[in-house]
Amino acid sequence: MRRAGVLGLLLALAGCSGPTPRDPNIIVVAMANSPTNFDPAVGLDEASQKIHQLLFSSLVRIDESLRVVPDLAVRFDWPDPLTYVAELPTGVRFHDGTELTAAGEKAAASFERSDNPRFRCETTSIIFDWTFDGPVNRITQNKDTIVLQYGQFGLRRTIDMNMKQHPANIKPSRSGHSTGYWEGDVLVVDTAGFLPGVLNAPVLHSDKLHVVERFSLDPKTFALTRSYAADDQVFLKGKYTGSDVIQVADAPYSPERCQDLGSVDYSKQGEQKR
Repeated sequence: MRRAGVLGLLLALAGCSGPTPRDPNIIVVAMANSPTNFDPAVGLDEASQKIHQLLFSSLVRIDESLRVVPDLAVRFDWPDPLTYVAELPTGVRFHDGTELTAAGEKAAASFERSDNPRFRCETTSIIFDWTFDGPVNRITQNKDTIVLQYGQFGLRRTIDMNMKQHPANIKPSRSGHSTGYWEGDVLVVDTAGFLPGVLNAPVLHSDKLHVVERFSLDPKTFALTRSYAADDQVFLKGKYTGSDVIQVADAPYSPERCQDLGSVDYSKQGEQKR
Protein backbone atom coordinates (compact mmCIF):
# COMPACT_ATOMS: atom_id res chain seq x y z
CA MET A 1 0.00 0.00 0.00
CA ARG A 2 2.90 2.33 0.60
CA ARG A 3 3.92 2.19 -3.06
CA ALA A 4 0.37 2.90 -4.23
CA GLY A 5 0.16 5.91 -1.92
CA VAL A 6 3.41 7.37 -3.24
CA LEU A 7 2.25 6.70 -6.80
CA GLY A 8 -0.95 8.56 -6.11
CA LEU A 9 1.06 11.62 -5.10
CA LEU A 10 3.34 11.16 -8.08
CA LEU A 11 0.47 11.13 -10.53
CA ALA A 12 -0.94 14.35 -9.08
CA LEU A 13 2.17 16.24 -10.16
CA ALA A 14 2.34 18.35 -13.29
CA GLY A 15 5.82 19.03 -14.54
CA CYS A 16 6.36 22.70 -13.93
CA SER A 17 9.61 23.67 -12.28
CA GLY A 18 8.95 25.14 -8.88
CA PRO A 19 10.69 26.25 -5.70
CA THR A 20 12.66 23.71 -3.71
CA PRO A 21 13.95 23.87 -0.14
CA ARG A 22 16.75 26.43 0.18
CA ASP A 23 20.29 25.14 0.14
CA PRO A 24 22.62 27.31 2.28
CA ASN A 25 25.41 26.67 -0.24
CA ILE A 26 23.45 28.15 -3.16
CA ILE A 27 23.09 31.86 -3.90
CA VAL A 28 19.74 32.83 -5.45
CA VAL A 29 19.77 35.97 -7.60
CA ALA A 30 16.49 37.65 -8.57
CA MET A 31 15.98 38.92 -12.12
CA ALA A 32 13.86 41.90 -13.07
CA ASN A 33 12.42 40.07 -16.09
CA SER A 34 11.98 36.44 -17.06
CA PRO A 35 13.87 35.05 -20.07
CA THR A 36 11.73 34.64 -23.16
CA ASN A 37 13.52 31.57 -24.51
CA PHE A 38 16.49 29.38 -23.57
CA ASP A 39 17.46 28.92 -27.23
CA PRO A 40 20.23 31.47 -27.97
CA ALA A 41 18.99 31.81 -31.53
CA VAL A 42 15.53 32.85 -30.35
CA GLY A 43 15.91 34.47 -26.92
CA LEU A 44 17.53 37.78 -27.85
CA ASP A 45 16.37 39.78 -24.83
CA GLU A 46 18.75 40.74 -22.01
CA ALA A 47 17.29 38.29 -19.47
CA SER A 48 17.58 35.35 -21.89
CA GLN A 49 21.15 36.24 -22.81
CA LYS A 50 22.17 36.29 -19.14
CA ILE A 51 20.81 32.75 -18.76
CA HIS A 52 22.55 31.67 -21.97
CA GLN A 53 25.88 32.73 -20.46
CA LEU A 54 25.29 30.30 -17.60
CA LEU A 55 24.14 27.42 -19.80
CA PHE A 56 26.33 27.52 -22.90
CA SER A 57 29.89 28.10 -24.02
CA SER A 58 30.27 30.40 -27.01
CA LEU A 59 33.13 31.01 -29.40
CA VAL A 60 34.06 34.23 -27.59
CA ARG A 61 33.08 36.06 -24.42
CA ILE A 62 33.42 39.52 -22.88
CA ASP A 63 35.97 39.65 -20.05
CA GLU A 64 36.04 41.92 -17.00
CA SER A 65 37.67 44.70 -19.05
CA LEU A 66 34.95 44.47 -21.73
CA ARG A 67 37.36 42.93 -24.21
CA VAL A 68 36.35 40.18 -26.63
CA VAL A 69 38.41 37.10 -25.71
CA PRO A 70 38.24 33.41 -26.75
CA ASP A 71 35.84 31.18 -24.86
CA LEU A 72 35.33 27.82 -26.56
CA ALA A 73 37.50 28.85 -29.51
CA VAL A 74 41.24 28.28 -29.16
CA ARG A 75 42.20 31.01 -31.62
CA PHE A 76 40.92 33.04 -34.57
CA ASP A 77 42.29 33.80 -38.02
CA TRP A 78 41.18 36.57 -40.38
CA PRO A 79 42.25 35.52 -43.91
CA ASP A 80 40.30 38.48 -45.32
CA PRO A 81 38.10 41.31 -43.95
CA LEU A 82 34.91 39.27 -44.42
CA THR A 83 36.09 35.87 -43.16
CA TYR A 84 36.66 34.66 -39.60
CA VAL A 85 38.05 31.17 -38.96
CA ALA A 86 37.73 29.76 -35.43
CA GLU A 87 39.80 26.82 -34.23
CA LEU A 88 37.91 24.64 -31.74
CA PRO A 89 39.52 22.32 -29.18
CA THR A 90 39.17 18.55 -29.43
CA GLY A 91 37.42 16.50 -26.78
CA VAL A 92 34.66 19.02 -25.99
CA ARG A 93 32.38 17.38 -23.42
CA PHE A 94 28.95 17.63 -21.87
CA HIS A 95 28.60 19.30 -18.48
CA ASP A 96 28.86 15.86 -16.84
CA GLY A 97 32.09 14.95 -18.65
CA THR A 98 30.57 12.76 -21.38
CA GLU A 99 32.55 12.72 -24.62
CA LEU A 100 31.38 12.15 -28.17
CA THR A 101 32.67 9.47 -30.49
CA ALA A 102 34.23 10.47 -33.80
CA ALA A 103 30.85 9.92 -35.45
CA GLY A 104 29.18 12.01 -32.77
CA GLU A 105 31.61 14.90 -33.24
CA LYS A 106 31.15 14.77 -37.02
CA ALA A 107 27.37 14.81 -36.68
CA ALA A 108 27.47 17.72 -34.19
CA ALA A 109 29.81 19.71 -36.45
CA SER A 110 27.41 19.38 -39.39
CA PHE A 111 24.34 20.31 -37.33
CA GLU A 112 22.44 23.30 -38.72
CA ARG A 113 20.06 25.52 -36.77
CA SER A 114 17.24 24.40 -39.06
CA ASP A 115 17.90 20.79 -37.97
CA ASN A 116 16.57 21.56 -34.48
CA PRO A 117 13.25 19.69 -34.04
CA ARG A 118 11.80 22.64 -32.16
CA PHE A 119 11.72 24.60 -35.42
CA ARG A 120 9.45 21.84 -36.79
CA CYS A 121 7.27 22.10 -33.66
CA GLU A 122 8.60 18.81 -32.28
CA THR A 123 10.20 18.06 -28.93
CA THR A 124 13.97 17.65 -28.94
CA SER A 125 14.16 14.45 -26.87
CA ILE A 126 12.49 12.73 -23.92
CA ILE A 127 15.39 13.87 -21.74
CA PHE A 128 15.72 17.51 -22.77
CA ASP A 129 12.09 18.60 -22.99
CA TRP A 130 10.83 17.26 -19.66
CA THR A 131 11.89 20.54 -18.02
CA PHE A 132 13.16 22.82 -20.83
CA ASP A 133 11.38 26.21 -20.81
CA GLY A 134 9.34 25.19 -17.71
CA PRO A 135 6.46 23.28 -19.34
CA VAL A 136 3.49 21.90 -17.43
CA ASN A 137 3.49 18.12 -17.92
CA ARG A 138 0.88 15.52 -16.99
CA ILE A 139 1.31 12.07 -15.43
CA THR A 140 -1.63 9.64 -15.63
CA GLN A 141 -1.93 6.13 -14.16
CA ASN A 142 -3.99 3.51 -15.92
CA LYS A 143 -4.47 -0.14 -14.97
CA ASP A 144 -1.32 -1.46 -16.67
CA THR A 145 0.41 1.69 -17.90
CA ILE A 146 1.63 5.11 -16.85
CA VAL A 147 1.31 7.90 -19.41
CA LEU A 148 3.66 10.90 -19.49
CA GLN A 149 2.38 13.86 -21.52
CA TYR A 150 4.88 16.63 -22.17
CA GLY A 151 3.89 20.26 -22.24
CA GLN A 152 6.34 20.73 -25.11
CA PHE A 153 4.18 20.11 -28.19
CA GLY A 154 2.22 17.33 -26.46
CA LEU A 155 4.75 14.49 -26.72
CA ARG A 156 3.12 11.36 -25.27
CA ARG A 157 4.96 8.43 -23.68
CA THR A 158 3.26 5.23 -22.53
CA ILE A 159 5.11 3.14 -19.95
CA ASP A 160 4.15 -0.55 -19.89
CA MET A 161 4.27 -1.67 -16.25
CA ASN A 162 3.71 -5.39 -16.99
CA MET A 163 6.37 -5.94 -19.66
CA LYS A 164 9.82 -6.96 -18.37
CA GLN A 165 11.63 -6.68 -21.72
CA HIS A 166 11.22 -4.69 -24.90
CA PRO A 167 9.70 -6.68 -27.77
CA ALA A 168 12.04 -7.72 -30.55
CA ASN A 169 9.91 -6.01 -33.21
CA ILE A 170 9.73 -2.50 -31.74
CA LYS A 171 8.52 0.09 -34.23
CA PRO A 172 11.04 2.94 -33.80
CA SER A 173 9.59 6.28 -32.72
CA ARG A 174 10.75 9.64 -31.38
CA SER A 175 9.61 8.74 -27.85
CA GLY A 176 10.81 5.13 -27.97
CA HIS A 177 9.27 2.11 -26.22
CA SER A 178 9.15 2.28 -22.41
CA THR A 179 8.81 -0.37 -19.74
CA GLY A 180 8.60 0.36 -16.02
CA TYR A 181 8.97 -1.28 -12.63
CA TRP A 182 9.28 -0.29 -8.98
CA GLU A 183 12.35 -0.38 -6.78
CA GLY A 184 10.73 0.40 -3.45
CA ASP A 185 9.19 3.83 -3.99
CA VAL A 186 11.32 4.63 -7.05
CA LEU A 187 9.78 4.28 -10.49
CA VAL A 188 12.38 2.99 -12.96
CA VAL A 189 11.64 3.54 -16.65
CA ASP A 190 13.67 1.79 -19.37
CA THR A 191 13.31 3.15 -22.91
CA ALA A 192 14.69 1.89 -26.25
CA GLY A 193 13.54 1.70 -29.87
CA PHE A 194 14.20 5.30 -30.87
CA LEU A 195 14.26 6.84 -34.30
CA PRO A 196 17.57 8.66 -34.93
CA GLY A 197 17.24 12.22 -33.71
CA VAL A 198 18.60 15.02 -31.52
CA LEU A 199 19.59 14.32 -27.91
CA ASN A 200 20.46 17.91 -26.98
CA ALA A 201 21.26 20.19 -29.91
CA PRO A 202 23.70 20.03 -31.59
CA VAL A 203 24.36 16.50 -30.28
CA LEU A 204 22.54 13.77 -32.19
CA HIS A 205 21.66 10.22 -31.22
CA SER A 206 21.28 7.05 -33.27
CA ASP A 207 18.68 4.28 -33.17
CA LYS A 208 20.91 2.59 -30.57
CA LEU A 209 19.99 5.16 -27.90
CA HIS A 210 18.99 3.58 -24.59
CA VAL A 211 17.67 5.66 -21.67
CA VAL A 212 17.02 4.70 -18.04
CA GLU A 213 15.10 7.17 -15.85
CA ARG A 214 14.43 6.98 -12.12
CA PHE A 215 11.52 9.00 -10.68
CA SER A 216 11.27 9.57 -6.92
CA LEU A 217 8.89 11.75 -4.94
CA ASP A 218 9.63 13.61 -1.73
CA PRO A 219 6.31 13.34 0.19
CA LYS A 220 7.18 16.35 2.35
CA THR A 221 8.04 18.87 -0.37
CA PHE A 222 6.17 17.20 -3.26
CA ALA A 223 9.32 17.56 -5.34
CA LEU A 224 9.61 14.95 -8.10
CA THR A 225 13.23 14.15 -8.89
CA ARG A 226 14.19 12.45 -12.13
CA SER A 227 17.68 11.10 -12.72
CA TYR A 228 18.61 9.73 -16.12
CA ALA A 229 21.41 7.87 -17.88
CA ALA A 230 21.60 7.57 -21.67
CA ASP A 231 24.01 5.46 -23.68
CA ASP A 232 24.51 5.36 -27.43
CA GLN A 233 27.46 3.36 -28.71
CA VAL A 234 27.35 5.19 -32.05
CA PHE A 235 27.56 8.81 -30.84
CA LEU A 236 28.49 8.77 -27.13
CA LYS A 237 31.54 7.65 -25.19
CA GLY A 238 30.22 6.39 -21.88
CA LYS A 239 26.89 7.57 -20.52
CA TYR A 240 25.16 10.94 -20.66
CA THR A 241 23.77 11.48 -17.15
CA GLY A 242 21.93 14.15 -15.22
CA SER A 243 18.93 14.94 -13.04
CA ASP A 244 16.16 17.50 -12.64
CA VAL A 245 13.52 18.43 -10.08
CA ILE A 246 9.95 19.57 -10.70
CA GLN A 247 7.01 20.35 -8.42
CA VAL A 248 3.25 20.63 -8.53
CA ALA A 249 2.20 23.14 -11.17
CA ASP A 250 0.05 26.15 -10.38
CA ALA A 251 -1.35 26.07 -13.94
CA PRO A 252 -3.39 23.44 -15.84
CA TYR A 253 -1.84 21.10 -18.39
CA SER A 254 -1.91 22.78 -21.77
CA PRO A 255 0.45 21.57 -24.53
CA GLU A 256 2.46 24.34 -26.15
CA ARG A 257 1.14 25.37 -29.52
CA CYS A 258 3.36 25.58 -32.54
CA GLN A 259 4.85 29.05 -33.01
CA ASP A 260 6.87 30.46 -35.86
CA LEU A 261 10.41 30.74 -34.47
CA GLY A 262 11.89 32.18 -37.64
CA SER A 263 13.41 35.62 -37.98
CA VAL A 264 11.08 38.57 -37.45
CA ASP A 265 11.43 41.79 -39.43
CA TYR A 266 10.53 44.30 -36.73
CA SER A 267 10.81 47.23 -39.15
CA LYS A 268 7.86 45.84 -41.12
CA GLN A 269 5.90 45.27 -37.94
CA GLY A 270 6.37 48.94 -37.10
CA GLU A 271 5.10 49.98 -40.53
CA GLN A 272 1.97 47.88 -40.06
CA LYS A 273 1.20 49.53 -36.71
CA ARG A 274 1.51 53.00 -38.24
